[in-house]
Amino acid sequence: MKRILLFLFAFSIFSCSKEDLSSDFSENSDDSKLKLSSIVNPGEIHNDYMDLVNNSFIANESITTLDGKYNFYYDFIKEYTDSYSKIKSEDKLFFLETFKENLNLIHYDNVVGIVKNEILISNPLSETVTTLSEVLITLKDKEIISENEFVKMTNLQYTLHKVYEGTVSYDEFNVYIENLSEDVNNNEYLILTPVSSIASYSNEWWNSNLPEIYFPEPVGIISYPDNQYTTYAIPAVVATDIAGAIVGAAGVALNQYINNNGKITGGAVVTGAVVGAVVGSTGLVGRLGKWISRL
Repeated sequence: MKRILLFLFAFSIFSCSKEDLSSDFSENSDDSKLKLSSIVNPGEIHNDYMDLVNNSFIANESITTLDGKYNFYYDFIKEYTDSYSKIKSEDKLFFLETFKENLNLIHYDNVVGIVKNEILISNPLSETVTTLSEVLITLKDKEIISENEFVKMTNLQYTLHKVYEGTVSYDEFNVYIENLSEDVNNNEYLILTPVSSIASYSNEWWNSNLPEIYFPEPVGIISYPDNQYTTYAIPAVVATDIAGAIVGAAGVALNQYINNNGKITGGAVVTGAVVGAVVGSTGLVGRLGKWISRL
């Protein structure tokens, strides 16, 4: 059985058998220090980290344990982040701690399982394990997100699910991302705003760079590798970036609601979205994904 235990700020991941692997969640009382303007363009930052992994990551083949590979990858990210100018110095610790807590999102099947409601998430507000859909309901019921944003988030989760089934075409997915961006430009959302930015930039990055993609197994009706790169691969990997962003942003929002007297800081939620997307998407870059999977 693959390892699926995953800590996401206030979240823990469980298999569909509902076996309780851990009931703890990470408390971060310093979240409120991250201000709204800390990360002004989450999509741009996401793409910078994608460039880093795609161009510079060199695997250490002498490491043979999963934890060892996680630590090696984290150190690689930390070295870059320490000198990265687009994240303020006072916010880098939170960024890196958040990154380290989410390393299991590097596994594609974990992200797909969350989107499909097949991997359960420990929801501390309901004191039980729930699906991503139920987490979104909790965010709405606690008025962390509006009814309108909830409807849009639910539709987004459904669309990602259809992408993983291979039933959303490349052109259809492009139109969906464009429409989401237009909607965000005309409305104010807590989670959808950074998610939309990441979706647009991610779509541009994968189309422009065309790196080798690592899928651990075929997903949907079209087997990988697809002779036409864009018809299946790009929608699937961009969907994974988006899904990681949703999980990261939602996790931070719930954590702050619990540990910060209900106060949610936009910058922290943006950071959660960036981290979730970066971890999820870099695991699909061939040079990293293949190395992580070889145990």
